[in-house]
Amino acid sequence: MARKKKEIVKKKPVGAPRKYSDEDIEAIRKELEIYIKETNMPIIAEFALRIDVPRTTLYDLKGLSSLLKKAITKAEVFLQKAALANKVNVTFAIFKLKQRGFDWTDKKEVEHSGEVKHKLSLADLHKKAMEYEEQKKLEEDSGKDTD
Repeated sequence: MARKKKEIVKKKPVGAPRKYSDEDIEAIRKELEIYIKETNMPIIAEFALRIDVPRTTLYDLKGLSSLLKKAITKAEVFLQKAALANKVNVTFAIFKLKQRGFDWTDKKEVEHSGEVKHKLSLADLHKKAMEYEEQKKLEEDSGKDTD
């Protein structure tokens, strides 16, 4: 009788997230500086994958926020220039720039100030409707006389 092979199941890590020492953070900072310099369009998720750190963790580490903003700005500039030069699909560039981090949007926020000065009561509306109907009837009647 043949033996069944045991299935190897990878266990998911359990417990608190990793803690990073000041030395670890400094090493990550240096790697990020190199990555930004050497990459035309830095992508935070790609960098996180390279150094095996969750992307969201990078945003939480102290001392990296200005470098992360620099990377996002460099990617934004690259996308704009590439789209203007038709080196990337313009629709893709616009879509990418509307994603989190770039702050592009289609929304136009209009602030309105002032007040409405025309106030009509229900009686006023009824009176106007009656006047309209009467005018319409007169126009119809005057059209019949000419036939």
